[in-house]
Amino acid sequence: HIEYIETFLDKRKTHLFLESNSLPVLDSLDPNRTNNFPIIGKPINGFGGKGILKIQSKEDLNQNVNTED
Repeated sequence: HIEYIETFLDKRKTHLFLESNSLPVLDSLDPNRTNNFPIIGKPINGFGGKGILKIQSKEDLNQNVNTED
């Protein structure tokens, strides 16, 4: 089923799907609402460890990551 493929290729959709089916998930972190750095950023639609960033500060976040999606 194509809808499952689309769901599981998007981390936000996967998180919502698992949560809505009463499966345990970790809380997600809004990078705009934290001061607890460093954090690890992963692309929403990435896989295989591609595109992972270590974000050291708010300035680093603003320069390197699109957080509006």
